[in-house]
Amino acid sequence: MFHERYRLSGFFVFFVAIPMVCGCNERKVIDTIFRNYSKTVRPVLEQNITLHVEYELRVYSIISVDEPDEFVTFLLWTTRTWKDQYLTWNPKDFDGCTTVKVTVDHIWLPDIYFLNTLDTQSISLTGNDYVDLSYDGEIRQYRKFKAQLSCNMAIGDFPFDTQTCPIIVGLWTYNYSELILHLRYPIVGLASYNGDPDYAPIMANNSEFETVSFTGVEVKSTVGPFTYSELHYSIGLKRRPAYYIYVILIPSYLLTSLCIIGIFTPNSNINERNERVTLGLTTLLSMAVILNIVADQMPKGSEGLPLLGIFVLYEIGVLSAIVPQNPTMDYKRGSPDGSINHVIDRNVERQTAVVLSISSMVQNAIESMKKRLHEDEEKEKRELIWENVFDSLDSVLLVLLLLLNTLISYFLLR
Repeated sequence: MFHERYRLSGFFVFFVAIPMVCGCNERKVIDTIFRNYSKTVRPVLEQNITLHVEYELRVYSIISVDEPDEFVTFLLWTTRTWKDQYLTWNPKDFDGCTTVKVTVDHIWLPDIYFLNTLDTQSISLTGNDYVDLSYDGEIRQYRKFKAQLSCNMAIGDFPFDTQTCPIIVGLWTYNYSELILHLRYPIVGLASYNGDPDYAPIMANNSEFETVSFTGVEVKSTVGPFTYSELHYSIGLKRRPAYYIYVILIPSYLLTSLCIIGIFTPNSNINERNERVTLGLTTLLSMAVILNIVADQMPKGSEGLPLLGIFVLYEIGVLSAIVPQNPTMDYKRGSPDGSINHVIDRNVERQTAVVLSISSMVQNAIESMKKRLHEDEEKEKRELIWENVFDSLDSVLLVLLLLLNTLISYFLLR
């Protein structure tokens, strides 16, 4: 009896306990399932069976946005899941082994590409990527890409614009009857996917752009006689305009306002004519430089100048209109109208008529002296009158132009 129990205990140790301790033998699984396996054949048992691939896209980072060349560079994480009907096994035959990891070089892979890409770089830390393979043939592949994707820029509202950029995922070889792409999760917003609260399709934003929307739909695309499966993602990027407000908009507005103040301030009328013209021309040159900066950052499209360019052109137009007014008003100020002179002379003649009647001799002497004094006095009066007229006009134009510049700037950029 004792010997019988001993034999049973030994049987349990060597045939039951040892396999439980050793666990899954991955090499045995791999050697078995890859025997006579071909990675060049679509992994379905019958040709008329359609293979379904679940695709998951996450935007890890927005690296850069190139407006002149109209492309966006993303760092993307993707997950692809499908079933290979040739890579299956029974876990009971392999010590309960349910999953193994194999390199991508050993298996068939779907030829999925970004169709609107300009350049794509696959990022691998190890140089030999692995996939997760389950006993039922399910394969899950994780990949990371740096992708430059074309994006038509709508620049009309720049720098308060929102760009909508497509990310088109499609197949190169297999048509719709052979392979269909599916969204792994329905996209419900930027925070998470249904069924996976820890998942966020947008993992980071750009310093200049904020992600405001992200959508994805399954599409059937027809090219000639063939139909292909595609996934159309769309990401909305809203520009953060603070840089352009503080570097271009506010300086442009202040330069124009200071030029208006410098030209139309009444206290600057005397002996400052040339300086005022110089101020206006210098401001015009500064605005031309700012306009050139704006033009260099924009695509040369059919939409014309963006809102920021229109604003700078408006400021240049204001300066171009007010700078020539300064020499014109100076000329008018130095050449008063004869009608005012005539009115002043008539009043003076009436006042001196009584004095001239006293004596012709005294009158002639006094008239000679008085005429000279009168001419000097009238000249000073005329100059003072016109100075007051143009000072008042300068004050009115100063207020009106500052108010007009402020209102138009506000309505253009609100």
